[in-house]
Amino acid sequence: MANFHEINFLKRLVRRNKIIADEVVDVGVRAGTPSLYQSFPAAKFFLVDPQKGGESLLEERPQNFEFLNIGLGSVPGKCILNEQGGKSSVLERTPITAGKIIEKYEFEVSTLDNLIGERLHSHNIGLKIDTEGYELEIVKGLNDHCERVSFIIAEVSVRKRFVDSYGFHELVNALWDRGFSFYTVVSPPNSKPFHHDMLFLPISNPMLQ
Repeated sequence: MANFHEINFLKRLVRRNKIIADEVVDVGVRAGTPSLYQSFPAAKFFLVDPQKGGESLLEERPQNFEFLNIGLGSVPGKCILNEQGGKSSVLERTPITAGKIIEKYEFEVSTLDNLIGERLHSHNIGLKIDTEGYELEIVKGLNDHCERVSFIIAEVSVRKRFVDSYGFHELVNALWDRGFSFYTVVSPPNSKPFHHDMLFLPISNPMLQ
């Protein structure tokens, strides 16, 4: 859960950079993302998480939301989740963040293109992606609606946390190919920097000029 400083930092970023989002997709929501909900209090949220228990796991909720008990990926289909609470992932963990797998189970997978095309109506859409090493596969599922996205916050691995996961440069390049550039790190300093929450903005945004 975000602390007071994280919440205020993101709110200041949003205000200073005049970032607008009428609808926000929170992918990998688990207990909730209060910094996001407080930064965009008037937005409608689509909370996406495939874990068993789904909506009952939420500890923080935005004012206006729909919960989708599915996963997202590069193509529609099915995946197997390694259930590890807040560290659950499709991928196998490397020793640096390894933990006990409670159970494994199948879940339905859609794509960002399908979700946005079928459920969202705004041209000011925000995305938050925190999926324990699966971020690149989710970005690959965004191709048809890139111009409708006003920002992306992604948890980005900077160390090899997962077997057969992406390298840092691969995610940055995939977002660049879709019209987004790195702007700043959102997460606070960490004594074990295995990953960071990073803000990406459309390349056309004046803040990147």
